[in-house]
Amino acid sequence: MSVAELSFPKAFRVKFSQTERWNVSFFKVGNWHWEKGIIQPISAFTSPVIEPLTFAEAQQQNIPIISKITFDGELVLKEASDYKDYKGRLFLVRPHSIIFSKINARRGCIFYVPEGHRIFAVSGEYPVLAVDRSRAIGEYVNLALRVGPARENLLGGASGMAKARTYLEDFQKVKIPIPPVETQRRIVAAWQQAQVKAIKAQERVEQVEQEIETRFYLDLGLKPPKKASRLKTFAVWWKDFERWSVSYSQAIQSGTDVTHGKYPVHELGSLLEFVQYGTSEKANSNGDGIPVIRMNNITDGKLDLSDLKFVKLKSRDQERLLLNDNDILFNRTNSKELVGKCAVFHESGDYVFASYLIRIRPDPTKADSDFVAYVINSSIGRQQINAISRQIIGQANVNSEELRSLQIPLPPLDVQKEIMRRVEEGRRKIRKEQETAAQVKEESEREIERMILGIK
Repeated sequence: MSVAELSFPKAFRVKFSQTERWNVSFFKVGNWHWEKGIIQPISAFTSPVIEPLTFAEAQQQNIPIISKITFDGELVLKEASDYKDYKGRLFLVRPHSIIFSKINARRGCIFYVPEGHRIFAVSGEYPVLAVDRSRAIGEYVNLALRVGPARENLLGGASGMAKARTYLEDFQKVKIPIPPVETQRRIVAAWQQAQVKAIKAQERVEQVEQEIETRFYLDLGLKPPKKASRLKTFAVWWKDFERWSVSYSQAIQSGTDVTHGKYPVHELGSLLEFVQYGTSEKANSNGDGIPVIRMNNITDGKLDLSDLKFVKLKSRDQERLLLNDNDILFNRTNSKELVGKCAVFHESGDYVFASYLIRIRPDPTKADSDFVAYVINSSIGRQQINAISRQIIGQANVNSEELRSLQIPLPPLDVQKEIMRRVEEGRRKIRKEQETAAQVKEESEREIERMILGIK
């Protein structure tokens, strides 16, 4: 959240007697627009809770253990049974409590445990505070701690040399407005209404995405895939046994059989003119050299060039690696769910690509690049990539030979282009829905922040 009314002078002074720590942010005090008595420290309506729990008790009682709190304030839990062992002390967390990450409270890692939430356990890195519900609504407190002045207090209150932490006593010193409970409830209700709007907008996006994929499968004469859990037990004929890998055989058994469509299936390699790995030269952020596309620049089947780095190459190497229109960039190594993502290059200007990517160039007389990339990114390609990718030190990998082996259902070229025209129509609908959702989110956040600040 950000509101124009929040501003700090570039220069200000503090009396030496008031200097508690050597941290400029600590002395920045934002402008709450409430009456003075409304602004109160967290300690005024919370109290620390210490309820020790052993790891054995957590396992016996099926009490999950915190994994993390995200920067957006979402709680991620892990079942105690998933741990082989857990070193360190544990503490129980019950509903109507606020917890925060000592290391990342200043970045938004704060969570309020609402009514009816499952009891869970945390380590000593997550202090627990019970909220006095006669004075404060926990959801409101959680929102107020994300608004300018409180956020600045948290940022300035973190201390430590190696890893700055927000300790309990500093967290409780943070001040927020505590208006009457009914006013807090109205602000929370407005925030919840905004969340409902955002969820509905996301549901519309997902619906259009599903419609695009369903139509794509029908165009190929295939049954749209049904979401299903993987088979726990299965059998494979010896003649079909291509690899000593349970996950490979599992993916092959549970996926769509592309040979049952109305078009012939080709190995990707037979459709390509060119396959090439990128440069392993070290990239820089100061604009020295030519822009290099990395695996992070491939997002949702498209290229996002908002965050570029650069490499200095010899002229012959640069010429060799220059990207052409309709080249497909394939991410050959990443986490299991991200390896294999790809995008088509349609940019103007000179770009090269990094070594974690493979550049493939379809023969334009056989295959449309956008169609091939869409197949690879779809569940048709995903099931094959999940099957062939190899796990090496926490990363999944696909090499050029494995990439060439992907099975691509191939309609005539004019049909490929017509299919992609319909896909692009759907993508335009998605972009429109996303823009609407982003606008709703921004406007609602600004409105709620003005309420919390006391401007409205």
